[in-house]
Amino acid sequence: PGILTARIRPKAFYNRLKKIPNVKIAPVYSDVEEIIDNCQMIVSVTGTAGWEGMLKKKPVITFVDNMFDVLNLSKKCSDLNLLSKEIHQEFIRYNNIDDKEIEKRILVFLSAIISHGFLATFPLQLNLEPGTDEQYYCTGQELGKALLKYLDYLNNK
Repeated sequence: PGILTARIRPKAFYNRLKKIPNVKIAPVYSDVEEIIDNCQMIVSVTGTAGWEGMLKKKPVITFVDNMFDVLNLSKKCSDLNLLSKEIHQEFIRYNNIDDKEIEKRILVFLSAIISHGFLATFPLQLNLEPGTDEQYYCTGQELGKALLKYLDYLNNK
């Protein structure tokens, strides 16, 4: 549903996706959890469904950079002409990763977020979305403090 209010893509983008054999775009109000439970792989435009799929141990392909890319449990496809090949390769690669390894990567990632994350007063501006100078200033201050805290943690390891 977020696509209705933010980061709207041109209709041509979805029309190009629909031209790919066996690709179907789920209606906005579909039960995403049910779809993920019953699929073999997730191909996600923005990554949210990809993250949910990762948590359910499904191979994932996205079209944009995501914070979870560091887990190496997903593949970014930058060229729709290569999507079919990327799907095949990623399905094979992912299914050679042990379930325990997948769980370990996700737990370490979440642990790092809990240990080193911070609450942003203006999360949209942290993501460089439109805002006021005051919002950007506050966001910069919070980010700077969090970075210094993390560097201090690294120096005291």
